[in-house]
Amino acid sequence: MASVTELRTPDDFLAELLWTGVTGRTWPNRTFLIVSIKAKDGKPIFGKRFKNRYPEHAEIIMLRNSNFSDVVEKNHDIDITLTLNYSPCSSCACILKEFYVNNSNIKCFTIQFSFIYYKEDMKNKTGLQNLEEAGVTLQAMNAESWREVGIDLESFTPEDKEKINKRDKDTANDLNEVLSSKQDQDASVDELSSQLNAKLRAKET
Repeated sequence: MASVTELRTPDDFLAELLWTGVTGRTWPNRTFLIVSIKAKDGKPIFGKRFKNRYPEHAEIIMLRNSNFSDVVEKNHDIDITLTLNYSPCSSCACILKEFYVNNSNIKCFTIQFSFIYYKEDMKNKTGLQNLEEAGVTLQAMNAESWREVGIDLESFTPEDKEKINKRDKDTANDLNEVLSSKQDQDASVDELSSQLNAKLRAKET
């Protein structure tokens, strides 16, 4: 994986990550994923790129990679960061949640992405909500996270930089809306439960 200081112009893989969801660009019909693992001292110990290979999704291919599994199993208090062009679908979200829950040696699990995958699909929304509920950090890409994967937005034209930043802000807003809707649903359920309990108590008296 290219280092932050080496890369100015993104290669094809990074370009797909970067331009997904940007207005006026052709969006890929496949997922591009970069996984980075750091030891508890912050030192990078693993980095690899994955693409989906029909019918397997990129996230599943990563989890089945023997080198990835070996690093996860042999290290403790690790930080894992997944960078994707599309957020995980509902199926992958469920599997990633299970992976995180079953590996207590993972200190921090972050999933960051350029664009939310079919955000209006309720199953995909629920998948993201369940990931957050399990303790996984979900976030939209930003200038810092782009630098982490080797892309310096300052090297782009002002017009392109503005388009990328707008997409990232829109994704952040969409993600906040998705995650907030879960909190609103929980609050509504709690309120209905309280009202029902109050009515039951009133009948008893």
